Amino acid sequence: MTDKDLERTLRQLPLRDVSVRVEGRPGHLVAEVSSPDFTGQDEVVRQQKVWEYLVNTLTDDQRIEVEFVFTKAPEEIQEAEKAVRSRA
Repeated sequence: MTDKDLERTLRQLPLRDVSVRVEGRPGHLVAEVSSPDFTGQDEVVRQQKVWEYLVNTLTDDQRIEVEFVFTKAPEEIQEAEKAVRSRA
């Protein structure tokens, strides 16, 4: 599975305004998924939603290639970007 394959799959998550970024190489893929639906949700709940979807969508061999999926609300990404800019 390529980074583009995983990105395409994650973009189909049943979430509003989903944003996806995937990095890495086959066998070592890391993704970041953002959606307003994650606002106020515990990280465990977010992870359960994403991994339940991946379990039902990908084969066992494909899932093994995904090392980690970060789940964030859009405002969390904006706060992180602002912190990085203020350090520059």
